[in-house]
Amino acid sequence: MDYFSNDRVVLIENKRGGWYEKAIFILNKDVNPKQMPKDIVEEAEKIIGDYIKRNKPIHSRKKLKKRRIDWILNCCLILSIVLFMYYAAQVF
Repeated sequence: MDYFSNDRVVLIENKRGGWYEKAIFILNKDVNPKQMPKDIVEEAEKIIGDYIKRNKPIHSRKKLKKRRIDWILNCCLILSIVLFMYYAAQVF
């Protein structure tokens, strides 16, 4: 992970892939300019990690919704096949 730091702007680039490619943080005026950029980058990485943890369940909800729709469609398909076989048996 690479980072570039200016007076009030920190740019973090994620070379390993994953959830994000780049993150830009604009620092408050009350941040000490003598503070080490590594400390600021560690805090930024912690913020990114917390954000990813909070937003992860949204993706699993989408999967659950898709599974539910797939289940309903499969039930409808089986029901229509059974009804078709019943009416075909009535004709012959």
